[in-house]
Amino acid sequence: MRRYVISIKPRNWGALVEVVTNTERSKQPAPGTRCFTAFAGKAEPCAFCPARTPEFERGPSTTVVPSDGDPITIATARRLPRDTAEITVRSLGAAEVSAVIHEKLARVAQAAQLSARERTVLDLLMRGHRADEIAEELEISARTAKFHQANILKKLGLDSRADLIRLLV
Repeated sequence: MRRYVISIKPRNWGALVEVVTNTERSKQPAPGTRCFTAFAGKAEPCAFCPARTPEFERGPSTTVVPSDGDPITIATARRLPRDTAEITVRSLGAAEVSAVIHEKLARVAQAAQLSARERTVLDLLMRGHRADEIAEELEISARTAKFHQANILKKLGLDSRADLIRLLV
């Protein structure tokens, strides 16, 4: 994890005010160095910087740092006094991302008052299983699997399986 404070004044945007935490084994950049130069080796601000998003004007903002594969790195910006922002960059491995998705689905299922069987079917649907595959795995008929699917969609206020992805947002 890396946490640092930058200036967000237009004239010296991105200048490091303080490096609060840097768990990477690298030399600490000097205050005043631009964060995009110190951490990304770039001459211009990073396109994914959360302090440059419209959401940041309204409150904390989080973005995903582009990369090829694991881990998934996210950056969060939070406005501080005196025209500064705290940036936190952390990496999430596959197990952590899976745990977050699982918890989100559990909360959605609880709010919709899904039965235990419906929660199991929801989990299989989210893993991309078709009704016949769910039926085989749970040792129920395909018609019963489709019945559970229809009940789940109704309780969640969704129109189709494709709408299930909205649960994660």
